[in-house]
Amino acid sequence: MEEIKLNLVWVVWIGWILSGLLWFTFLKRSLAVSISVVGAAVLIPCIDPDVQLQIGSTEFEFTKHHAASLTLLVGLASSWLLAWFRSKSPATDISKIKVRSYLWDLPMLLFCVVPIATVLSLGQSIDEGLILSLDLMLHWGIPFWVARRTFVDSATAVDLMLVVMFLGLLYVPMCLYEIVVGPKYYLQYLLFGEDVMANPGHTFRMGGWRPHGMMGNGIRLGRWMTVATLVTMTLGIASIPRRDSSPLRSGMPQTTIWIATGVLFVTTLMTKSFSWLYILAIGTVALLAFSPALIRRRICCTAIGLSCAMTLGGMTVRMFDLVDPSPIVRLVERFSPRAAQSLSFRFESERLFSDKTLQSSRRWLGNNLQNDFIYPYYSDQRYMMNLKRFGLVGLSLWISTLVIPMLFATWNLWRANIENFPSIVTFLWCFLAAAILWDCLFNAFVNPIFLVGCGLLTNTRQKQAPITSPGVYRLIRPSFPTS
Repeated sequence: MEEIKLNLVWVVWIGWILSGLLWFTFLKRSLAVSISVVGAAVLIPCIDPDVQLQIGSTEFEFTKHHAASLTLLVGLASSWLLAWFRSKSPATDISKIKVRSYLWDLPMLLFCVVPIATVLSLGQSIDEGLILSLDLMLHWGIPFWVARRTFVDSATAVDLMLVVMFLGLLYVPMCLYEIVVGPKYYLQYLLFGEDVMANPGHTFRMGGWRPHGMMGNGIRLGRWMTVATLVTMTLGIASIPRRDSSPLRSGMPQTTIWIATGVLFVTTLMTKSFSWLYILAIGTVALLAFSPALIRRRICCTAIGLSCAMTLGGMTVRMFDLVDPSPIVRLVERFSPRAAQSLSFRFESERLFSDKTLQSSRRWLGNNLQNDFIYPYYSDQRYMMNLKRFGLVGLSLWISTLVIPMLFATWNLWRANIENFPSIVTFLWCFLAAAILWDCLFNAFVNPIFLVGCGLLTNTRQKQAPITSPGVYRLIRPSFPTS
């Protein structure tokens, strides 16, 4: 069984990576990038193919997010090779797209190379740092850099949002099936013989089964369905003609988009992922309340800024133990003893994590997951993991990769200085960036769709050619010139 499972995982992996040849040959660049990244995140099983790169004591395992970046690299390489053989550069060659400033690449580049400084500070070989830098570039850097040079106007943003919508709808029957049959018949378990988190705490909630899909647990699936619902809702709102803005042309009938929104919304509620259901509720209210008009636009921008400040403040308070969390735990215990127990465990593990890091000589550049710096507790908060691995410097650089594009776009939205995207599309991706930053206070999972969104946000003021949308029914482009 083990051999069959690994073989099938390998088939899916290799098949998806090679599919980049098809996407980048027959589809527009924006569609090819969207399918390669988002499709890998939601369709490849959440099972590592048991492949490791290791130098010395440093290693990392490939995940499906690495597969997304490898698909991009294969697709882009094939596209450029095809252009070279044709002796003509393709019109959508991302190397020809002007970007506002290469300074936007600097925070992500520094975050991706910070492991080199970490291993050197520990007296280890630079090769070990290069392995970790490769890990970060595949997981974080490449989706951001490619998105920054691909999603540069409304037409390309629509392509991304349509791919998210269709993949979200593809998950609807998967979710309904798993809600009915239970974990013994979850699709990933049936196809690959393994489910990442099959314990009752992750599969059973409020008297019913909690679907996992190809995500491995309910948190990831609930987050994905929330994103798909909000993106589809934004397509519907943006396609409505208004006095203060032109409608966004997606090539889809408005009725179809709103039916898809309703289906996704109901299905998302049935996933019972409470850590993202309240974000769905807030996002729905925010999108419906948003308007390009001065007052409502600035109220929504202020809410984004306050959310970011609260998240960064929460990280600071919890890292440096500035507030006693006991009253919070006692308050939660009145409503849910189970939730209070989980919260207490998180606070305690955070305290151990931060104390061992900040009170050591490794506070600035981290400890690179060395075995001689073992923690007695497990912490699955993303910001704590980055603090432990790469110290305060690495944590600050990681935060900047999300916060700087978000605040830049929010500031331009405040000033009504958006040149490329409808204001509500810009607001959507600002909201999602703020949401994933908040979620990293509690969870470790980061879908590349958020990095793609941050890449899009850096282009809110880049001047482009007049916007035209090809529509969803005209996706295929000729692979060779007709003349």
